[in-house]
Amino acid sequence: MAMLLLAPEGELGQLLAGDGITTIPAPVLKNILPLLGLFTDPEITGDKGNGVYREIIKKIAGEGSAGAIDPRVAQSIEWIRAGREQGILVGEIAAEVDLSESRFSHLFTEHVRVPVSRYLLWLRLRDALHLRSKGGKLTDTAYEAGFSDSAHLTRTFRTSLGITPSALVRDSSIVSFL
Repeated sequence: MAMLLLAPEGELGQLLAGDGITTIPAPVLKNILPLLGLFTDPEITGDKGNGVYREIIKKIAGEGSAGAIDPRVAQSIEWIRAGREQGILVGEIAAEVDLSESRFSHLFTEHVRVPVSRYLLWLRLRDALHLRSKGGKLTDTAYEAGFSDSAHLTRTFRTSLGITPSALVRDSSIVSFL
């Protein structure tokens, strides 16, 4: 099984249409299987790995491509990433880009294709994924990533990613970060 997790606001995430987790159609899968096989080569890291990821995403996306992100949404993403350690409310983000909370939420979902609350959760999960893959203790990982406890992290991880954080320690080859 291969699972590619893309930041929805990123260049590669914007290439894909649709919402959330999806199955890749059989003809497309046939085209990307040789590329996925390249990840068994230990030399496929860094720039080489990024190139393979780009090829995979381009084959999945096909000819379509998304438009540019609204500058207010792009600004909010930068603001979120810079200050999320303190905890951020959607109303604060909206105020930062001079929009009402409802208009901001609508605009964010339209451009990022993920509601802002799910995006904030995604960032916390990504932080937990990084921390856990480095061998951090489950409880410490949960607190550092902004979860109330390890049980909350485990439930959210399993619901969102289909695996538990403990699986990352059992099989450290399960995650590759580029």
